[in-house]
Amino acid sequence: MFDQLQRWFSKKSKRISSTNHGDLLLEISVMLNFLVEEVNDAQEMKSFKKQVDVFCKKSFEKQVTQFPKIYLFLEQYLLEVNKPTQHSKKGLRSFIRVSYPTIVSLESSKVIFESNENKQQIFLGKLFLQGVFKRSQQILGATEGNLFENASNWLNQIPKENSLPIPFNLKLEKGEDLTGFINLFVKISFQLFKTITSRFGEDFAKNFYIQTYNDIAEKYKNLNAFSVVLELFPHQILDSDQVNLLSKHQIQKVLMEKLELLEDTLNELTQKNEELQVAQEQLIQSELALSKQNKKTQDSIHYARRIQQAMLVKEEKVLTYFEDAFIFFKPRDVVSGDFYWCVESGEKLFIAVVDCTGHGVPGSLMSMISNNLLNEIVVRRNITKTNEILNNLQIGIKKALQQEETKNRDGLDIALCMIDKTKGILEFSGAKRPLLYIENNKLVEVKGDRKSIGGYQKKEEKIDFSIHQLSLEQNRTYYLFSDGYADQFGGQKIKTEKFMAKRFREIFMANFSQGMREQKEKLKEAFEQWKGETEQTDDILVLGFRI
Repeated sequence: MFDQLQRWFSKKSKRISSTNHGDLLLEISVMLNFLVEEVNDAQEMKSFKKQVDVFCKKSFEKQVTQFPKIYLFLEQYLLEVNKPTQHSKKGLRSFIRVSYPTIVSLESSKVIFESNENKQQIFLGKLFLQGVFKRSQQILGATEGNLFENASNWLNQIPKENSLPIPFNLKLEKGEDLTGFINLFVKISFQLFKTITSRFGEDFAKNFYIQTYNDIAEKYKNLNAFSVVLELFPHQILDSDQVNLLSKHQIQKVLMEKLELLEDTLNELTQKNEELQVAQEQLIQSELALSKQNKKTQDSIHYARRIQQAMLVKEEKVLTYFEDAFIFFKPRDVVSGDFYWCVESGEKLFIAVVDCTGHGVPGSLMSMISNNLLNEIVVRRNITKTNEILNNLQIGIKKALQQEETKNRDGLDIALCMIDKTKGILEFSGAKRPLLYIENNKLVEVKGDRKSIGGYQKKEEKIDFSIHQLSLEQNRTYYLFSDGYADQFGGQKIKTEKFMAKRFREIFMANFSQGMREQKEKLKEAFEQWKGETEQTDDILVLGFRI
């Protein structure tokens, strides 16, 4: 491989007389050879060589601008695919900073080898907004010149080595990180989106943002700091169907990073509380610090909610599959461990209510993993028998959480239906969750298996879920639900009594003859009356439908 790179270097250097260019070409060839030689798998080596060969055939100018793309591609394979490896990402980049200074000095490479992630975010935020400006000015420059000229000047000032000029009179407090600049970028981004939308419409503005995202993602999407680009997207893009144009894998990765950052922030809050108990005289100062930290925490949680909602199927779409239906979804916290899942595959419709371990941040992590596994099993692998879907979901959860090695006990309960209108059948499988239906004034329960998905099991313990088949009847009303409604504490006399399954089912029997919208309102009223001033116990999810 090194011989191939040496020949490439020799051929290129003859056409480039500059000594600096010659040094740069030599460093690129030596470093690429170093990365390729680190691969210890023959099949991966072939993939590496193919990528390097494509890179070597480009012009010198394109190689310089596209170097981040080839480097991050090789780095990702080396650190994530080619395990075990003696390098960490931090260690590898530190080694390259010392060993290949000419490469590191490239404008397009500085952001990769910058050890301060805040500065990486500043760089990528500026790059993204300037990309949107560049597209916008071609059309809006003549009439909206002041807006874009001023905003561009602001961006060009941020940041400098020892001086941090603050646009909009935003002050950077001593000891704070550069979060204030990211907030500034968000303000500029939202103002720019609003301006473009007011002149040419929302679809036009969305197109600018998504095209610019794709340009930057091609080079830098594997950087942790790349999450800042998604933070600059107005909610109109994240909440719309156009989010499918973005990388679903990247959005999930950003969500995980945000939730990990949230856990670190919560640990900081705990430490601050301990300091309050030890030093009473610092009470006022500590309360102010807690207030700032809490705002950052809440902002992170709300951002995580937006991404979670963008990943999950929209309620309006689910309702279109049925003659009449409702979804009563009430998370206990901002993000939820309960979620509903619905997908159409051929002539078959799949609908599920899923209750993941916990609620809030931990539950939402499990919901993202479970949602992706269900899509992979049904859509990509075309497994359509409900019991086989749960069997494969069990395997996927155990593997994703490494439960055999870590003894992790997290998991989920699920009620899953497959509806085939052409054959007139409904198949059901459940893990600790039932299917209820009412027909001829009689409530019937189809029980799920008495075991959850995931959790620790002995190796010799085999999990095999059962399947139930029903004929589709016009006068039936079906219900799927998590355990949150029945487990709610409240009541008129004592506040430690649960609502319980009996009362829950009585609501169905009392109202099943009404329309689905009316049934949902009855469920809401009964829940609020029972809960009263008591805090909500768990996430609430109830789904009813008629076929």
